[in-house]
Amino acid sequence: AMGSIHIQEQGKGADARWEHEGLLLSPRARIDALPGLTIETNDVRASHSSAIHYVKSNQLFYAQTRGIDITTARMMIVQGFLSEMLTFVHDPTMKKTINDIIIQKSEHL
Repeated sequence: AMGSIHIQEQGKGADARWEHEGLLLSPRARIDALPGLTIETNDVRASHSSAIHYVKSNQLFYAQTRGIDITTARMMIVQGFLSEMLTFVHDPTMKKTINDIIIQKSEHL
């Protein structure tokens, strides 16, 4: 995941934050988070953070205590994680296409 914040000289008073959250779906998976901050002035707030994790065992346990089997729980967690990005997709056709891919791929975890 690459991202950057660039605050130019006329950006005094800016408040910027770059956040990244990644979900690893296999022990061989790898995520490289590469934030970039370029700040050309003073009197600004700029920060970055990154969190990378597997499906958490406490999430699976919580679902199981409600009668959801572990396979379905894992699929629901992955779908929920990936579906968050759909809030940024405004085209209905593209949103449906992406959602269909998320559902299809998460069924094979």
